[in-house]
Amino acid sequence: MRQELWKARRESLSPWRGCVYVPSMGRGGRTDTTQTPARAARDRPPGRVVVEGRDHTAMPLTLGVIDDDAVRAFTQGQCHALALALHERTGWPIRQLENDEGEPFHLYVETPDGRALDITGAHDRDEFRQAWCAAFDEPSTPEMAHKLPATGVWRAPDMGAARAFVAPLLELYERDERVCEACPDIPPPGLDQTEVAGGDTTRP
Repeated sequence: MRQELWKARRESLSPWRGCVYVPSMGRGGRTDTTQTPARAARDRPPGRVVVEGRDHTAMPLTLGVIDDDAVRAFTQGQCHALALALHERTGWPIRQLENDEGEPFHLYVETPDGRALDITGAHDRDEFRQAWCAAFDEPSTPEMAHKLPATGVWRAPDMGAARAFVAPLLELYERDERVCEACPDIPPPGLDQTEVAGGDTTRP
């Protein structure tokens, strides 16, 4: 069922055009358009690293820079690391999206205003769950998140890389902005949307 939903969703999406900052209405009722990718990347920790994603895929990313590479890494294999790092910094509760069998496949933190925060930014929780085609949205804990690799499906959380994205992500949250839609369907580097449309439709 979930694979069918993913297939239908992919067919409805236009080709991926890259992550961009999407200003939303600020808490004061005004749209803040001051944030740009260049500004967000300024003064970030330098360095290019590789993290392990789903299916043991090597995913390169630049520490602290929220771009296509970062969104791909933290939605396709290292979301638990980012949720853990955000919880570590803020104390905000970790939650997990689950499939029909109750198996978790994406982790995020719940913000004080009740939204879902992951690498893409903050989203309404109901819309977030629907975007991920999740059957359930359940509480999690750091202990549960750290045990996920024991299932053989999840990779070990790369906490060093994840911690580099906490400050810029919280900065976006404070500006009430997000990077892109929830559950973005980002093709691997060098591929367009049509080339991955018939590929694997599961996510860890």
